[in-house]
Amino acid sequence: MRNTVLVSLFLFLAAPSWGTTIYNTGVNDSGVSLPSGAIDPHYTLVSSPDGFGPAAFVVIDGQFPFVPFFPGNPVWLPNSSISKWIGPVADGRTMIGGPPGEYIFETTFDLSANEVGTAELLGRLASDNSSEIFLNGVDTGMGASGGAACCFDHYTGFQISSGFVQGVNRLDFAVTNTDCGPKCLNPAGLRVEINLTAVPEATTFVYCLTCLLLGFKLFRRYSSNCRSQTD
Repeated sequence: MRNTVLVSLFLFLAAPSWGTTIYNTGVNDSGVSLPSGAIDPHYTLVSSPDGFGPAAFVVIDGQFPFVPFFPGNPVWLPNSSISKWIGPVADGRTMIGGPPGEYIFETTFDLSANEVGTAELLGRLASDNSSEIFLNGVDTGMGASGGAACCFDHYTGFQISSGFVQGVNRLDFAVTNTDCGPKCLNPAGLRVEINLTAVPEATTFVYCLTCLLLGFKLFRRYSSNCRSQTD
């Protein structure tokens, strides 16, 4: 009887699990913002002009591009306790002339077979400059676009409800840094706040509930037998 109870408990613990995590930019594994200059552990720079990467750095705040280089110039949204800007370098003042071009920041997350059908990403981003979001190499149609002064002083929302796969999913943010000339300060950067929901399909809940009820029933029977033997 004891072996039967243990088998039932094992079946319950071995059932498919959920609770997949995806992270904002510029935070640690606990979701706490990283210090300026730190390497983001969840986002990598997989492609960039002039060989930047793979490290993506938390951009130093309290200076340009968070404060205007010239009075009246637009600045990046301020960092917060739940997300921070990341870029190819920590000090935005060093990116003289850019270089312009495409910077692709990538993060990954895992989904079980039972989560793929209900997975959804909901979030908002800011980027310097325009950006596009790709899931597993496919353009989602989400991102931020505008002129040369886009899109770092406000958030753009996004929602992704398809294109997920079982196992590792790749989420790429392709940021295009617009050319402003060889002598201008032209940092590239990305700021993302994101949430992933993935509700397991009903069969998973049924499986877990069945195992739990079976284990509870066998436990009661085992306890009853033990009491009978001691009476």
